[in-house]
Amino acid sequence: MGGRASRRARRWLAVFAATALVCVAFAYLLLPAAWRHYEHQQGLALVPMLTETAQGIAGDPLNGGLGGDRAEVRAS
Repeated sequence: MGGRASRRARRWLAVFAATALVCVAFAYLLLPAAWRHYEHQQGLALVPMLTETAQGIAGDPLNGGLGGDRAEVRAS
């Protein structure tokens, strides 16, 4: 009985390790490459839409605010 549980535990550990590896590769390799490609499209080159880190990697979208009362904001 101990052999079956040990094999099952090793299988789940392998699945967990593979899933973690895929997540890390996606988050730190694939997504940054996609952002770099997106940022170099000519039509979007002069439109500031995202902040950048010191390394030049895209950060958060820029936030904006509206001033005025409810009617002025709705009219804009």
